[in-house]
Amino acid sequence: MALNWVKLLNSNRLGFDQTNNAQSSSRSSWQIDYDRIVFSSAFRKLQGKTQVIPIPESEFVHTRLTHSIEVSSVGRSLGAAVGEKLLANKHQDKYGLNEVEHFAAQDMGTIVATACLAHDLGNPPFGHSGESCIGAFFCKFLENNKDIDLTTAQTKDLCNYEGNAAGFRILTNQSQSNTGLMLSYSSLAAFSKYPCASTLAQGKNAAWSGQKKFGYFIADHRAFTIVAEATGLQNHSPNGQIAWHRHPLSFLMEAADDICYRIVDLEDGCRINFINFNTYESLLLPIVEYCFQGNHRYLSMSTDDEKIIYLRAKAINGLTSAVAEVFMANYDKIMSCEYRTTLLDGLNAKLMGLITAINNVSLNYLYKAKPVVALELVGYEVITGLLELFITAVSEVKISIRSKQLLSIVPANFKRVAYADNKYESMLDIAGFIASMTDREAINLYRQLKGIELPRV
Repeated sequence: MALNWVKLLNSNRLGFDQTNNAQSSSRSSWQIDYDRIVFSSAFRKLQGKTQVIPIPESEFVHTRLTHSIEVSSVGRSLGAAVGEKLLANKHQDKYGLNEVEHFAAQDMGTIVATACLAHDLGNPPFGHSGESCIGAFFCKFLENNKDIDLTTAQTKDLCNYEGNAAGFRILTNQSQSNTGLMLSYSSLAAFSKYPCASTLAQGKNAAWSGQKKFGYFIADHRAFTIVAEATGLQNHSPNGQIAWHRHPLSFLMEAADDICYRIVDLEDGCRINFINFNTYESLLLPIVEYCFQGNHRYLSMSTDDEKIIYLRAKAINGLTSAVAEVFMANYDKIMSCEYRTTLLDGLNAKLMGLITAINNVSLNYLYKAKPVVALELVGYEVITGLLELFITAVSEVKISIRSKQLLSIVPANFKRVAYADNKYESMLDIAGFIASMTDREAINLYRQLKGIELPRV
């Protein structure tokens, strides 16, 4: 069964009385979603979280905040471009687009931009190494505490801790009233790049790109099911377990992120001299020349800085247009839930070869650079140390006075259950608390609790 835009563009809100869901006269439902994320504390904290370089000293290096804003900008352009193409032929559209009232191409851009803005909200301090650290801690902790009785899904949630699932939890379930940000169903579905539980995540070799990782913790299964059903996502049940096919706009959100981190991470590497300018130029100039058939303006530029900016902007622009074409070429497959890979993987061999070359250089000269690895190791020690303190506290049969003092530090929105009653959700909330910290917050709290530094009174 094919997807239908009438449900996919559902502007009703999770956790909101739909009988009182009046539209603002000045903002669309999706603009309201965007604004709610901008003003959320989780979004502000991205300013202090690692993109590639932990605790950067250079003003040129991106944080998760600047990365998310840039991804959102590309996502808006990508969504609007696809929206224009679809709406130009909406009377021939087989998937209900003609039945959606008062919908403009810019609305599709706003939904994608909103999903992009939120795509890293659940990431812990110190980048993806922070995710790995949390998962590794729980694998060891649960192995040493076999008396803690968890289901297979709960164990996988913790041992394979996933920022995408943490992001969904923030958006939908961040307060004791379980209302989250009350975003529209369409924005939440577009955000959900991996619409399955941890028991179905298959890693890099997954047959469907939507099952490489997982997009929600089993504690949030009900909320995700509501979103999936409200937007008409198609479910499939491998081994009797439920997973869903992606919302079409999640492909665009993923593509915007893929384009930005490849191009902009490379720029960061060049700015801090991990990657020399000649290498940077040799990787991006062919993309610009291929997408735009010439670069006469570039030939007149005299400074490396001017060239760095130009190549980054034009490469992103060219890849954005190319990805929009891939979406349109595979539109029927996407709407029929038959498109199995990412949009970047659908690019032609020439562009894919150029992108692969960027990946290889970034991996060898940026992501594996000694200063980056050294700071990630610091982050590993900090996160592990904090988890040892707080998870030990919530795991006690009878919580001690010291543990009570520790747990009094945890904010109320990470105390959704009584610690003694539900060990799984207690540990999930503690992991969420630590994951919510900025790099410096985590370091400072670790130093204070370990007696290395006195708290300020």
